[in-house]
Amino acid sequence: MIEVCAAIIIHEGRILIAQRPEGDSLENMWEFPGGKIEEGETPEQSLRREILEELGIEIIVGDFFSENIHKYPDKEIRLRSYLCSVVDGQPTNEFHQKIIWVPVAGLAEYLFAPADIPFIRKLETFAIDVD
Repeated sequence: MIEVCAAIIIHEGRILIAQRPEGDSLENMWEFPGGKIEEGETPEQSLRREILEELGIEIIVGDFFSENIHKYPDKEIRLRSYLCSVVDGQPTNEFHQKIIWVPVAGLAEYLFAPADIPFIRKLETFAIDVD
């Protein structure tokens, strides 16, 4: 099983989402940014590293949000998500096709990677907490 983490980055009532690059697995689908947890890293350390590499920003990794185990045809992942906020910088697109800020109510308009969908459902349930 591949250990992966995702940052639910909240700023002014919106959440940062990213579109996976062409040629990558799940190309063109949207996701909460993050990546694989490297050996010796905690999920929190991994998120800070991945977000700095992919978006050029420093984040505070806050509370654990949710976990989802998902089986894709070629792999199985455990995806852990954390509520995060920006400490320094403006997000820049270093890896994805696009990055955008979306209100919680607008998340359902995007085609997300299947492993991320349970997080959207939970965010919609608790939308008042991020507004």
